[in-house]
Amino acid sequence: MSISLLPSGVLRSYGEDLSRIPLRHLQWPTGEHDDCGTREADALVGDLKADDDLILTADSRSLWASRRNIRCRVSILTEQPFSTQGHFYTLLRWRGRSYHRVFTHQISLCHALPNARLVEHGGTTLQALPKTPSVKTAMVSLVDSTTHHLPGHRLCHRVAAWSRTACKTTQLYGPGYLALSDKTEAHAPFRYSVIVENSRSKGYFTEKLIDSMLCSNVPIYWGDPSIGSYFDPRGMVVCETQADIQKAIVQASSEDYDRRRPFVDVNQWIAKRLSRSMIHRACDILHDEQDSQSQHHSILNADGFRKNAEQRDSFHTGNDPVPQLTKAA
Repeated sequence: MSISLLPSGVLRSYGEDLSRIPLRHLQWPTGEHDDCGTREADALVGDLKADDDLILTADSRSLWASRRNIRCRVSILTEQPFSTQGHFYTLLRWRGRSYHRVFTHQISLCHALPNARLVEHGGTTLQALPKTPSVKTAMVSLVDSTTHHLPGHRLCHRVAAWSRTACKTTQLYGPGYLALSDKTEAHAPFRYSVIVENSRSKGYFTEKLIDSMLCSNVPIYWGDPSIGSYFDPRGMVVCETQADIQKAIVQASSEDYDRRRPFVDVNQWIAKRLSRSMIHRACDILHDEQDSQSQHHSILNADGFRKNAEQRDSFHTGNDPVPQLTKAA
């Protein structure tokens, strides 16, 4: 069994025919390429075996890709929020059963498809997970970007602009502000970090939040409206408006942070579990299900052997005497 991932953009060059894609274009998240039996330089996706797995990331091409001449199991992973790519989820409700597995952070899609599996968002951009508790020497940080096309991007820019004049104790990072070599620098020394997702969608939270929690921050958070279902909200300041964010920044204090610290530690523990990427956790599910299926087959085989043995022995447990071999006259 091998598990491969088709990176976005590759399909375009092969007429949306999965079977024609060379294996050299695939990624192997769990490093099982050597075991798939198709190590030749010209091997194609069509050469993968029936017990191999290929995962596609959901986009307008992969959802309509041809799977003719494919022997391997094909699954699909949805990463985009429903608020920006709702049509993907509509299509998957229609086409999802044709895949081996549909990996998604959308609980509603899991309810709609029997082959869907829940994989929460997460991942991290930190170069290394903190091994010791962070020493907090500053109050609030905010990492901004140059992107403007989604509501969260624009909200983050407005909060950053407000902070430059109204709350100068907030340390700003990103283009036009203080440069970063590792996101740890923007989180570890601070008690609070302003975390603004690109959009608000249930189940959609990103590595921005995970990075903050891994560094024992209290996130001043705008994003997933169901975030309290994943993390302890007492270790966060959950906001719905720009005014909420600004109020939380102004009210940030050492005393408030210390009161929240037990819940910050709980959220850090959860964040460590979610710091592995969605694709790696999807691979875990495939492995676990394959192991479970193999174990189930072993049990069935053992039961079959036992039943056959019982039937065989039953010939010698009745009232008839056990046949004896006699010498020929």
